[in-house]
Amino acid sequence: MNTKDNDKNGSKGNTGIKNNGSVKSPRFTVRHRAGKAPLMMHDLSECTGEGDCIHEQGIHQVEDHASAKPTGNKTKRVVPVKSIRATAKPHKKLLTAKKAVIGESNPESASEIEIDTEVDKSTTTQVEPKPSANVSQLKLVKNIVENNRKLFTGGFIATLVVGIIAGSTFGIGKMLPANTDVVQFVTGMVTDAHADQLSQQGKVSDAILEYEKAIQQSPNDLTAYKKLATIYELETREWTKAIKVLKDALIINDSDSDVHRLLAYAQFWNGETMDAAKSAQKAIDLRRGDSVATSTMALIVAAGGDLSKGKDLIQQAMNTDPNNSAVISNAALFYRLYAKDDSKAEELIRKAIKMSPTDVNNWWELSNILRNENKKDDAEQALRKAHTMQPDSGYRSADLASYLASTSVKKYDEAADLYRQAIAQGFDDANTVDSLGAALFNGGKYSEAAIEYQKAVDLQPDNTDHVLMLGRSQYQAKNYTAAKDAFTKLVNMDGKYTSYNWLGVTNFAAGDYNAAVSNFNAALRIKNNDATLWANLANATDKLGDTFDAADYAFNGLDLDANNDTVWSAIDQIGNHMIKNNQRDLARELFSEAAGYQSTSAGRSQVVSDLNRLS
Repeated sequence: MNTKDNDKNGSKGNTGIKNNGSVKSPRFTVRHRAGKAPLMMHDLSECTGEGDCIHEQGIHQVEDHASAKPTGNKTKRVVPVKSIRATAKPHKKLLTAKKAVIGESNPESASEIEIDTEVDKSTTTQVEPKPSANVSQLKLVKNIVENNRKLFTGGFIATLVVGIIAGSTFGIGKMLPANTDVVQFVTGMVTDAHADQLSQQGKVSDAILEYEKAIQQSPNDLTAYKKLATIYELETREWTKAIKVLKDALIINDSDSDVHRLLAYAQFWNGETMDAAKSAQKAIDLRRGDSVATSTMALIVAAGGDLSKGKDLIQQAMNTDPNNSAVISNAALFYRLYAKDDSKAEELIRKAIKMSPTDVNNWWELSNILRNENKKDDAEQALRKAHTMQPDSGYRSADLASYLASTSVKKYDEAADLYRQAIAQGFDDANTVDSLGAALFNGGKYSEAAIEYQKAVDLQPDNTDHVLMLGRSQYQAKNYTAAKDAFTKLVNMDGKYTSYNWLGVTNFAAGDYNAAVSNFNAALRIKNNDATLWANLANATDKLGDTFDAADYAFNGLDLDANNDTVWSAIDQIGNHMIKNNQRDLARELFSEAAGYQSTSAGRSQVVSDLNRLS
């Protein structure tokens, strides 16, 4: 019984069996695990001083000092940090029309920034800053920095903070916007530094959560916005999320060239070519000679069809900044995607790797180029290098798994292990689960595959691909009752002839030939020019003992495709049933007529052999 599924074969991104029976799993959509608990301590006594003490220790420290009984008449009570609306999203009226740049030394700019200083009136009242309060804040901030000393280098942050609060002779105090809560600002700095550590360790999901928290704690500091967007762009390929973060950053300051450049890159990969071009041009206008923005513009222009101009821009960027690995990496991407010169692309990306050997994305791009050059082993090693550099990254685990599960590599068991690892690391969306199911299916582990496809169906109950592969896995595992339920659901979902065919095939395997005939007929009412469907109907009809109709159905299939192996198998089966029922003359007539068809199928040779045996 043939289980051909024409709709699934050869289509990109689906999970159908393609010729050799392999399932091509869809490309996973990566994302971080929403709601995953960040790595933090809540008790100062647990602090080891080894970099694992982050902002919440500082917050608790502040609260302890703020709630302590004053020791002198001149000591002022400090408002606890937790009472400030630090978790609110950045207010969309943070800036006036001039949108002053944060960190600008011009004192006039500070007065132009409008900060939302509203507090929760149920817990506290607004306290005007006074010199004695500043002294208390200085001590508290110093405690925060001391408790997180391992996050910083050479005491630079501590010195900067002292200057900010004390308004040192160097005027550092003017760097912060007016009305900025200093403790809150430094707490955000600590969180940002801890996120940097997590990112460097490849703990992408945890880093994302920490950068989001840093933005909440210090919503006017663009640093965390840019770092979070960079992770979305280079680590998880979540372009929509990157775009949202960067647009939020532009509300704060639309004159930051880095934000516009990052936005252009995300829009480019998200298919928003026109918007990407505008963002890239804005970045170039804001910072003349920005080679990275120029190389990004080259990619955008090439994507729009102007390869010549794109090539000129790439060369211009490399001439301007020949030692910038980001520029060289973009140039490699240009030659791989648009100039179609893999040799040049490989030369450039290897140069970028020499410049920045710890940039994991360069190794990822090298693997893409090597795959184009059919250097499978080298491509695999490049991906393994990327995974080794970020072993805790679910994105890297899933990316390596996807390559190992491809039909050109077929390392399905290792791929399945890596998909499980990726899911445990937070990449637990339906597409990743589906990819795990595909790796197990192609590895012959049908029962395990069915479990994963059931999870995918639970996550996306309206996805017909998940339901189809659930049914196919159960069918291969010989769990025909469960397979019949899955294919019945599929028929009700899409009503395609392939779905009816699968249901008929399952009925046939379970011995329910009447139901099989009914479903094959339903499929033929939708598409009656499919030779395999006629062969399946012939087989089921023959099982019911109606050999004459079965023979007619088989010849219908032979008329449509004389090289169809399933049709020849049906003819051979029907003829042998005639012989078994002492209908040798009918069998001889059947075989003789079939032998008159010219065919390259091995099934014809078997029919001719049967005919000779009857002579």
